[in-house]
Amino acid sequence: MGSLFALFRHRLICFVRNETGAQVVEYALIIALVSIAIVTALRGVVDDSSFTGFIAQVKSCLVGTSCGATAPAKGLNLQPQRVSPV
Repeated sequence: MGSLFALFRHRLICFVRNETGAQVVEYALIIALVSIAIVTALRGVVDDSSFTGFIAQVKSCLVGTSCGATAPAKGLNLQPQRVSPV
């Protein structure tokens, strides 16, 4: 019984010390904080109606099958631009 407890204790300590995947969580937190900062900065620069339209267009591009299903916000063009080869 003592060896079973020692094995369980050893595995628990190894599990707690294991840092695999910690970087993924850290990067996700950094991306979330940067995204919040960008949205906050945009909210201060753009008026409320164009910001709401911008968020609606981004949402339709991410969720929908085509980009631009909603009317674009004033001054914002999120449609991909085609560049002719030189």
